[in-house]
Amino acid sequence: MKIRGVWAHNFHQELSQFDHCLHRFPVISFDTEFPGFLRDTPRDALEDQRYEDVKFNVESLKLLQLGFTLSDARGNIGGTWEFHLSGFNEKSDPHVVASISLLKRNGLDFARLGQFGISVAEFVFGFLRVLRIHRGLHDLTWVCFHGLYDLAYLLKLLTQKPLPDSVVMFAKALGVVFGIIYDVKFMARYCKGFFGGEIGLARVAKLLDVQRSGEAHQAGSDSLLTAAVFSKMNATFRSVAGMSQGCLYGISPTIVRYWQPAPVILRRPCFPVAAPHVYGARLIHSPILPTYVHIAGKVPNYLILSDLCYHLEGELEGSEVSAGPFKELSQLLIESNMHTCLILNVLNNMKAANSMALLTSSKLSALRALRSVLIAYTDDLSTISDNSVDEHCAAPCNV
Repeated sequence: MKIRGVWAHNFHQELSQFDHCLHRFPVISFDTEFPGFLRDTPRDALEDQRYEDVKFNVESLKLLQLGFTLSDARGNIGGTWEFHLSGFNEKSDPHVVASISLLKRNGLDFARLGQFGISVAEFVFGFLRVLRIHRGLHDLTWVCFHGLYDLAYLLKLLTQKPLPDSVVMFAKALGVVFGIIYDVKFMARYCKGFFGGEIGLARVAKLLDVQRSGEAHQAGSDSLLTAAVFSKMNATFRSVAGMSQGCLYGISPTIVRYWQPAPVILRRPCFPVAAPHVYGARLIHSPILPTYVHIAGKVPNYLILSDLCYHLEGELEGSEVSAGPFKELSQLLIESNMHTCLILNVLNNMKAANSMALLTSSKLSALRALRSVLIAYTDDLSTISDNSVDEHCAAPCNV
């Protein structure tokens, strides 16, 4: 399996590939590389002291590498990416000499990292945008090995804030930002013959007869090995995952997935179905409507836009492009109570996606682009008060 090295010059191209792959492979195994531990924690340290050391180390040091391997629920690998971050200066930034020497021996080129690495700001902006899109479409599962520090660094990076003050608040923040998390080292404690989980990744891989690709202590290779070990462990010990979700080796609080409702704009009643005007009347007779009849047999008074998007995603994958629901959707947008700025962005995006949808003979790509815009422009509501949109805005949209 090829490990794709990502630097400043190919960051946007590779992030696009990562984004595309994430639709089919929503399990993210990851690893980080950082310049050591300024404060070592004794094995018998109390949990509060352990987290205090984690917080001190993570907030004092800079992240060097991020490795992500994408896979599906069956363990099929979609790809591995190794992101190299700039910003670390060996002469001036805090680090542990022995850790830097180890990373150099395993192939990390610090001169190239400083000259050609991705800026932290650029990585955070691009990566968060991808995550925000996909969290609106489907669940993501995050997999690590002994991932306390990996998750702490990634949380600090993505939030651009100091870590929470307590381990309980830290676990809560992980649930909000990441959701579903598995730590393979924690899982190993429930596997017979794995020494209660008190072994490293290489030993676990050997016990499972999983081979490594690439060099150890490289984030991409370690993430790929973690993905393979996670898949093999689930296949060999089928009940382990259920006992381990949300549990990290080294801390006791369980990471509870935070069920955040859809963004406010997606929860607004957008398409009236019982109103006496023409668009409401058309939708009453649409084949879409029966999907949303309540269990009690009552017809809802409106359709939630996010529900409509989910319906279209399930029904339109692989269908030929024609004057169908997307054209209806563009017309309904004109009569909706959504704000002008959001409507225009949706319509422009649908127009731009139309050529791509025609080439692929599928509306799914246009739908995903549409839903991405709905999520990305959630915060655009404060500046516009006029809800009217000229009807010519929808004219070029043929999807």
